[in-house]
Amino acid sequence: MAAYLEGFDGTCRYPGCNRPATACQKDHRINHADGGPTTPANLACLCQHHHNVKTDGRAFYVMDPHTRDIIWLFEDGTWTATEPSGPLAPKNKNWVQTFAQTMTAHRARAYEEAQELMRQQKTTPREEE
Repeated sequence: MAAYLEGFDGTCRYPGCNRPATACQKDHRINHADGGPTTPANLACLCQHHHNVKTDGRAFYVMDPHTRDIIWLFEDGTWTATEPSGPLAPKNKNWVQTFAQTMTAHRARAYEEAQELMRQQKTTPREEE
């Protein structure tokens, strides 16, 4: 579960922090003592400093469990949003799309080449032997 969170979040999820997720703590958005489950939908990577900021009540966050986008709410009434930046984050899954697009293009190219060969065979008169 830790590897999944680190791969998804990429860095500390606090706005502007770029500490690697591998060096972060896994924070329960809804505290475990309050019944918050230990699942990826309730955990986020926060460095020690920003985990303390959240625990002290100076900041609170709400996370979309599917995209893992986070809305941060601060005690002065301001807010900001952060997106996951790891290789498993939806916007960074380019390799999946690229592979699928490559396979689709390869199949389309092979089909076109086969069609062209068939057209050439029909239009080219056969030489008699």
